[in-house]
Amino acid sequence: NTFTSSPPHGFIAPMDGNQESMEATEGLLPIIWDLWSSSLPEVLSRSELWFFCGLNLATWGAFQVEQASVRSNQQGVNFDLGSNISVDWVDLKMLTMISTTLLAFYVHQCFGRYQLICTLTTRMLSSTHDVAFQARLFLSSKSSRLCSRWLALTALLTLTEGPSIRAWRKLVARGFVKRAEVEPLRRMGPARRWLLLQKVAHLVATEASDKVLGEMIGRVLAMKDYQQEILETRNLWLPFRYHHLLTVVMMVNLLLLSYGSALSTSCLAPPVFFLITIFFFGMMEVSLQLWNPLAEGSRLQVPKLTEDFLLAMHALMYYEHDGPAEQWHSDLKEEQSQPCQFLVSAPASFAGA
Repeated sequence: NTFTSSPPHGFIAPMDGNQESMEATEGLLPIIWDLWSSSLPEVLSRSELWFFCGLNLATWGAFQVEQASVRSNQQGVNFDLGSNISVDWVDLKMLTMISTTLLAFYVHQCFGRYQLICTLTTRMLSSTHDVAFQARLFLSSKSSRLCSRWLALTALLTLTEGPSIRAWRKLVARGFVKRAEVEPLRRMGPARRWLLLQKVAHLVATEASDKVLGEMIGRVLAMKDYQQEILETRNLWLPFRYHHLLTVVMMVNLLLLSYGSALSTSCLAPPVFFLITIFFFGMMEVSLQLWNPLAEGSRLQVPKLTEDFLLAMHALMYYEHDGPAEQWHSDLKEEQSQPCQFLVSAPASFAGA
């Protein structure tokens, strides 16, 4: 007896390179040097970063020129020059502490939202697997594949923002939606999910027996509830007043810090400020990615969950085994003649028992 499969072309697309790099890296140094898998590329593309660093470098250069002029004219160093035009470091420390506290609270809230979305996504995909598994058991082959396709399509539409034209092309390439169905589903908007779930429920009610009908409909409704929670969580945006306050405090802090730290004779002042700016903008970028892990092109956990979901749906829909055709006689005969023995070593706590 063998397993057979006939998947349609393009059903399982290979994972992108940036998703493969999501694997956990062991060791501190490999994690530190894996910069391009972090948020550093997005941080370096921010115009605000280079504005503050340029302001800091220009101020530091002007201060060094003025210090050199004072040394040449007065045969010494004027220690009052920096103190007369500098920002009090006590004020900078207080402002930096406020900014760090607000930013840490913001990142914590974004991480909590990220965990909630991942948990709801896992439960929704698990419910989808359950319904597809039962459809494979209790419905005909043609009906189970159609039911599984509709179920997978509703799940992917829930996890796709928009969806965009590129996302629709991916769905067509993977066989979840036909070209003739794209335009009607796009025009329907959010109601398309309810139409597909209604089709699933009607198909199940038509072919499933009374013994399993209630359980299958209950799992469909559970999947619908998880989808609704995901959409409500994704549509719950951060209040503008809080985001505005956080942005203003961050910009004012970096503006004063770029000026105050430049009034120094140390050549390490600009590099240190550059690292501080990267840390602040890095936390902002990470918080934005955590806030919306369902965004297209996200490198967080949700795309990996989606790929695992597609592989499982592929197995449920297209893999066949020769056993049911012969009532599993060959497998049972082979198991009786050559029984499988599970060799599991006993834990250390039971070794002396």
